[in-house]
Amino acid sequence: MLEQQSKEQIKMGSYNSRLYVACYNEDENDYYEIWNEIKDNELVLKSAIKQTKNKWGEDTLSGLKIAEAILMNYQDVSSNIYNRLVQIIYSNKTIARQHFDKNETFLQLTLYNSNLELTSGQKDFAVSEAMKQSNTTLEYKKRRNYHIGKEFDIRYQILVNPNWSIEEKANLVYDFYGNDELWDETLEQWEWAIINDPINYENSATLDKIELYDYKYEELAKFYRDPKITDSIWEDITLCRLFHQMRPQQWEVKSWENSFGINKEFVKKSDKL
Repeated sequence: MLEQQSKEQIKMGSYNSRLYVACYNEDENDYYEIWNEIKDNELVLKSAIKQTKNKWGEDTLSGLKIAEAILMNYQDVSSNIYNRLVQIIYSNKTIARQHFDKNETFLQLTLYNSNLELTSGQKDFAVSEAMKQSNTTLEYKKRRNYHIGKEFDIRYQILVNPNWSIEEKANLVYDFYGNDELWDETLEQWEWAIINDPINYENSATLDKIELYDYKYEELAKFYRDPKITDSIWEDITLCRLFHQMRPQQWEVKSWENSFGINKEFVKKSDKL
């Protein structure tokens, strides 16, 4: 039995190294050729997600690159393997924060799966990790951006994830971004990302940021002619519009205050007539 386990570990380690080299060389064909060899091999996959210690004594997994591949290609593997890996990630912050070459962390990769139903405890775990990012409202001495992506870090991934209700997100936009200036800049970056999405150039679609919230779905459908692309762009616009409603930018608040002042003065004058 021990000899068999050793053989499986060696086999898994070989696959793990090959995947890493394929990624390093940016050889997509080689990567998927290797992945197709192992995606149905549960012995290799189980071996890869086995918890162990690295040379610094920190918690890790036996085959990190394979584990990353499971998270990125979750539709290819058995639900038992995937769910087991998810459970490990949401119960161990050290493993949850692991990543390769400035790619998203393991925790972030789980949030890309909109079909993954999280428990309340798992949601709390994700939010607690997000609150340790820079410039949240949490007072945390060991603050560090464990989950990368600048404006599109774990906070954004939680805000667009369906596991959190609109009411929860309406509170989180204030907790995640501790000052108005940061929120204004972040939301604007999300809007520019829609405008500058490479898919626009591929489809010769020129979106105007000023008119971003004036576009109708039918107009976008004419631009892209592909329902999947249209739906994706429309969803991004809808989400940004929702974020404006949850937490208006400073210029919007000032505009409303000015409008209210004008109306108030008008009411005062009309009372004297």
